[in-house]
Amino acid sequence: MTKNKLAYLTVLLLLILLVVPLHAQDSTSTVRDPEAMAQRWLGWSGGPDVPPPLPAYKIGDTAQFWVTKSGHAAPTQITATLASTLAFLDVWVENGMDYNPTAMDNLANRMQLAFVDFQIRDNQGGFTSFPRTFAGIEDKDRLPFADVDGDQRYTVLFARDLNTTRSIIYNPANNLTTAWVANGWTNQQGMFTINTSATPSLDLSDPNYLYLFMRAFYSLLIEQNNPSQAPWMREAQSWYMQLQYQQKDIGPSDFQTFFATPDLPLTSTDTERSAITAVGQMFLRYVDQRFGSTILRELFTSSGSGMDQLTSILAAHGITDLVTDNPITAQDVFADFAMTNVLNAPIGDTRFAYTLPAAQGLSAAAPSAQDNFTFQVPRLAVDQYGTSYLALSATKPAEFQLSFTGVQSIPRLPMPDQPNNHFYWSGNGLYQNTSLTRTFDLSAVQSATLNFDAWHQLADGWNYGYFSVSDDGGKTFKPLVSSGTTTTNPNGLAYGAGFTGVSNPQPSRPFPYLGIGLESNGITISSIAVNSPLKGLDVQVGDTIAGHDGQPWQAKADITAFLSQFKPGDTISLYLQRAEKRFSV
Repeated sequence: MTKNKLAYLTVLLLLILLVVPLHAQDSTSTVRDPEAMAQRWLGWSGGPDVPPPLPAYKIGDTAQFWVTKSGHAAPTQITATLASTLAFLDVWVENGMDYNPTAMDNLANRMQLAFVDFQIRDNQGGFTSFPRTFAGIEDKDRLPFADVDGDQRYTVLFARDLNTTRSIIYNPANNLTTAWVANGWTNQQGMFTINTSATPSLDLSDPNYLYLFMRAFYSLLIEQNNPSQAPWMREAQSWYMQLQYQQKDIGPSDFQTFFATPDLPLTSTDTERSAITAVGQMFLRYVDQRFGSTILRELFTSSGSGMDQLTSILAAHGITDLVTDNPITAQDVFADFAMTNVLNAPIGDTRFAYTLPAAQGLSAAAPSAQDNFTFQVPRLAVDQYGTSYLALSATKPAEFQLSFTGVQSIPRLPMPDQPNNHFYWSGNGLYQNTSLTRTFDLSAVQSATLNFDAWHQLADGWNYGYFSVSDDGGKTFKPLVSSGTTTTNPNGLAYGAGFTGVSNPQPSRPFPYLGIGLESNGITISSIAVNSPLKGLDVQVGDTIAGHDGQPWQAKADITAFLSQFKPGDTISLYLQRAEKRFSV
């Protein structure tokens, strides 16, 4: 930093979209205020700033929109044509994309109905109200949502070749005025952008785009009405509302998808895996069958975060365990849910059985051992709210001891605990603005350097942290370029050089490579690459990796975890099975 005429610099370390620090002397945390942030970093003078009303477009009109194209470091403008205009929704299509006008108008009408029905408070957790007149809609109590121009209309834009693998995008920058967004990269309207390149085989009027819109809009409603909700629960609730709206339910294939890989954690946010979607729906239906629709609906209508929210709801209703008479917590519910998945039988008070016909006769896969009670299960990793099963059976009466040795807690952050190395923890959450400020007197020096470490796990290109300085007493700040910051701004959400993505002080390390493809069960070889280290050995497509070092898998087969113990160049022994033959290579 170079000395300036005021000689005092206020240093601001700020993480956008994060929450209250656990320990932060001289720090502040407030709800994210885009106007205040524009004043701080963009020099906005303050005061009201209302965007001009949108033109009265007609079908066939064209307009320009900011989007982020693949390979671009910042938003660019595209031209789109209005395909449908309705009372609450406009649908635009990027020029050069083919669509059927009648089919697109039908899709837009279905989107608009869902747009209205999902807002109604009476419909949270289950649909009972379907107003179809302006008067009927206005008479309903509806959930509020962000809308920069206040007209309660939204835009859906179909575009291609976007800089994301996501199928649908809500960019909060579009719901801000030009003066509040860096470089004016905003469309100044509430909108969703559908990335057709993520689903290239679908026609633009395909109903799957309707379902994407339903889930994305309901997720937005949750974010803005219960911002503390856990991402996994928000995703599960969005799917639940879509299925309820379609008057559908999960089927046997959904149970089977999760039961094939039951170690996947309930709280995972990996929405690309159908098993994660399935387990979220299974858990909500287990809560419904166990405690009733009132408890389930309160997960949609009350505030809170995931498991803590469920515990609070159960406590508020005074619900206790029928066996122990103790208050039931969400952890208790999950434990019973995990047992239900492997037992699925009406044992005792029937809590361990699904009542849904789709689940009848189905249960989670569990490795088994018969008449063997002297083995150990080494290095078995279990995620939080994940389950690993092992079924023991005996052909005659037997006694054995079972002991557990493992890590019962893990560090919140991957940093050493050193008594003289303190740090500030921002917490995590939505729509938060956590900051830490300090004032320095640099009048006696020509320049100064501040050394610091930063650890962050932020949505890349969406959430940012800044190291900023002010020479006007904290009225305005300038983000500084430092090690680990980036000036790329793909979604127009950054105010300058900032931290985003995941910090990683460790260099990339090579991973052992077998050069094989595996079938969905994770152990049957489906292909062998030409450069595979297995080439030349007695290995064939169709062989099953039954274990290692001459022994079968002692728990659920996990080849990736097994390989992670080695480095390239090491020699390993795989235990293969071909028909009835077992052998090592």
